[in-house]
Amino acid sequence: QGLTFDGNSFEQLLIKSSFQFSEIQKNLLFLQSYKDSGLITEEDIVEAIPKTLQDNIFDLTQLILRNKIDQARELVKDLTLQGEDEIKLIAILLGQFRMFSQVKIFSEEGQSESQIVASLSELSGRKVNPYQVKFALRDSRRLSLSFLKQAMMTFIETDFAIKSGTYEKDYLFDLALLKVANSV
Repeated sequence: QGLTFDGNSFEQLLIKSSFQFSEIQKNLLFLQSYKDSGLITEEDIVEAIPKTLQDNIFDLTQLILRNKIDQARELVKDLTLQGEDEIKLIAILLGQFRMFSQVKIFSEEGQSESQIVASLSELSGRKVNPYQVKFALRDSRRLSLSFLKQAMMTFIETDFAIKSGTYEKDYLFDLALLKVANSV
């Protein structure tokens, strides 16, 4: 297609496409419309390929863990304006923190990255993305299991409170973000 990839840009394309062939094809079309031909850099990948919900959740998690609550709120606002529901966001965040917990436990048991991928794949009954484990290992290193447990409980309690109509869901979700970010 007349495109060449610089450094890790092809790997970034694969990650951004979740290693799905159809997504890779779609994103190659985005890149072609962005640049007719030539060298594709990592910046091109970031600029040309739209962020997925998973990318945004990854960013949201990073903002929460860095206690950048104002930026996290802005991202949540953008996501809800795009039609994402707080209940769905909670479910995905809960999954992210569950992954951190599982990876941390396996890592503390002395398992290697590839062993953790295999263990998680066996537990979940599906092939776990190795890059998910790699990033979870990196991000969970400085987190305690007690913090991760408390964060998951906060998300579970918030989900219950939203579904039972205790308060407005945007208020409860915002409160959950504050609780988790301030307990890091």
